[in-house]
Amino acid sequence: MLDFAVAAYEGKETGEQALLRKLFSHLQDGDILLGDANFENYFLLALLLQAKADVVFEKNGARHIDFRKCDQKPMALT
Repeated sequence: MLDFAVAAYEGKETGEQALLRKLFSHLQDGDILLGDANFENYFLLALLLQAKADVVFEKNGARHIDFRKCDQKPMALT
């Protein structure tokens, strides 16, 4: 463990994702961020990709993922 953040919940912008955003400046290329399904969202993943950090998040139970299609590359945007 390289860093962590703890704070009392006091409404908007004080939850777990807000605490994680405060740690972005500490992430370095090759760091691995481990989180639960609360962190599995597109915008957060995009920010972490920009920081060049690897991530491991639990899949949100409401999302359906067909792992048989994971070897297919997405179509290029035109």
